[in-house]
Amino acid sequence: MAYLQKLRSFIIFFLIIVMFFILNSKISRADDISLVGRMGEGVRPIANTDIKMISELVKIQVDKMESKVEVDFVFQNTGEKAEILMGVPGEASNVSTSERKVDTALYDFKVFLDNQKLTVKKEKGIFLNDGDNEFNYSFWYTWPVKFDKNEIRSIKNTYRVKNTLDSTGEIQTGYILKTGASWEGNIGEAKIVLEMIDILPYHLEGVFPADYSFEGEDLVWYYKNFEPSENIRIVANPMKEYKDGGNILGWNHIEELNKYEQLGQYELALGYLDALKDNDQIKNEEQEEYYLLKKAIYLYKWGNEKETEDILVKLMKSESKYPQVYYYLAKLYADEGNQRKLLNVYKKVQKLKINPQLIRWIGSLLSEERIKENSPVISSMQLVRSKDSLDLFFNALVDDIDGNLQKIKVELWCNENGKKKELANYQPQFYHQPYEYEIEIPLGQLPYYTVVYGRIIAEDVKGNVVDSGVRSFLVQDIRTGWVSLPIGKINFNYIDLGNREINKIKVLFKQALKEIKQELYLEPKTVIHANIIGDNAQVIYDEKGYREDFFQETYSLKTKEPNRKLANQIMLRILTQNTGEGWLKASYWLLDDLTQNVVFNKTKVKTAYLRDQGEERFQQFLLRIGETGDVESALQEIYGINMKTLNERWTVFKLIPWLTVAGIFIFITSILLWWRRKQLREQDSRQG
Repeated sequence: MAYLQKLRSFIIFFLIIVMFFILNSKISRADDISLVGRMGEGVRPIANTDIKMISELVKIQVDKMESKVEVDFVFQNTGEKAEILMGVPGEASNVSTSERKVDTALYDFKVFLDNQKLTVKKEKGIFLNDGDNEFNYSFWYTWPVKFDKNEIRSIKNTYRVKNTLDSTGEIQTGYILKTGASWEGNIGEAKIVLEMIDILPYHLEGVFPADYSFEGEDLVWYYKNFEPSENIRIVANPMKEYKDGGNILGWNHIEELNKYEQLGQYELALGYLDALKDNDQIKNEEQEEYYLLKKAIYLYKWGNEKETEDILVKLMKSESKYPQVYYYLAKLYADEGNQRKLLNVYKKVQKLKINPQLIRWIGSLLSEERIKENSPVISSMQLVRSKDSLDLFFNALVDDIDGNLQKIKVELWCNENGKKKELANYQPQFYHQPYEYEIEIPLGQLPYYTVVYGRIIAEDVKGNVVDSGVRSFLVQDIRTGWVSLPIGKINFNYIDLGNREINKIKVLFKQALKEIKQELYLEPKTVIHANIIGDNAQVIYDEKGYREDFFQETYSLKTKEPNRKLANQIMLRILTQNTGEGWLKASYWLLDDLTQNVVFNKTKVKTAYLRDQGEERFQQFLLRIGETGDVESALQEIYGINMKTLNERWTVFKLIPWLTVAGIFIFITSILLWWRRKQLREQDSRQG
């Protein structure tokens, strides 16, 4: 019984712990997103129509909690006299509220037709499957509009929406522009203005699409004669600097300073900061930097520009990463009209890669001739292997010093049976404009002889384009780390080699192992693969029959005599394991002493001889194969090697042993016949 009581107690305790974690998990998730809000959007026709949208002027005031939307439309009837029903979706009905607060309502929704306020209806049962709705809506605001033939009429919508907020202080809002595609033809022109209320340029963490500009500190998009394919979206975090301050100075101090800020009492805020300094509350470099930053901001808002500049310049010279330093310096120099100093601030932000939206804003304060445009740069393109498997990845890095990268297109392909096979077509969507963009595309496992072709095209907001051109990557060149394991068996696979050649290669390989065996500690189950290239051996180690980690190094065999039958150079490729297909077979090439040409086994290109002719030339050869899929024509064009002639020559060369045997047979037969005739003559002479 005591045992059962202990077991029961343990079970109850265990269940309590489980329930605690479950509840805690739910609470954590609920705190992550504090409100799911909604973006503004345009008016739509409830049915197909001949009405064309001539213009759309969108003005949105964005503050930390909500967005106030005002949209002016001008429509023209391109058809016969008609009455159409226009609408804007109301409140969402398909959002779960169990773990998130949701508010997708349109507040204070009003419609004006030719400056006259209209009465709108709430209609249920309307669903337009245009692919632009994030939610399903339980009702729509609708109103009828009559058009005479060719008549032009104006519509104004005004309303408020709640922004999407999360627990970090991040807000999301924007405008659904794609609904304009519902009208007849293209939109004549559109201007979208997001007026930022207490949201500064450095608060912006993402702005999409990237073809925006700053008017003051407002975000503006201009379009003409277009069919909208993208929506306006911004992400901002005005709370970040407040939270940074709480973490650095302490929340009690930041809350006190925040009270003074809200009341505009900057002199008192400065006094509170100085008291912290005098009372040794500023104890380390991080706190000292933040103290100087806040002091400079309060001095600026109090009107002491000279002392503000002195502090901010000091922070800039120390390469402070706080964007506020450069924002307030830029405002000072812009107000002074000092373009030289403003350009220095621009260059410092560019160098330190601080907030791409901030550098776009500073750039808007400079005259165009002072800003040097820079194209994106494709810094690297490479194939790499996973550390834990044979899987390949294509990695690349695109740099953009101006922080206005907006488009990247990556194409990867290989040739399979003479035909182009697409491996990837990658076009990321940018919700912010980075200074650099890292690309990683998984390619899985490819045979070692595969040549992967890649091309990257990158474009910035200014239309500057960089094209990598077609690059080639040979899978057999891709290596991963080192192994340090005990020596095991040697595994050989061959094609079209006689026993004598195989034995010769084994001897060469074993000589290589003798030279390096002191450095290797391989487990008994390890499989060793060898590449023999002339007087060098390349050794690959595979742990337990599959490639976890491996390395490939070249060791001199120091052989005095080459294998004459294989004509001075032998390359035997032992291939890697191909998942699901077992160990692949090897092939080889021969280098003829006299012709200095390559004889290929089944025209599959192997690299050692060709690379001896120059790496750049070899890359041209691979690219040519990528373009044509034809190995023989690439050999002819790049290296002047005619495979047909070589194969014919090789066919004749293979007949030489048979011709030699035939010649010897004829020679011996002739000797025997001569000797027999001689005997017969001697016999005839004796009888005569």
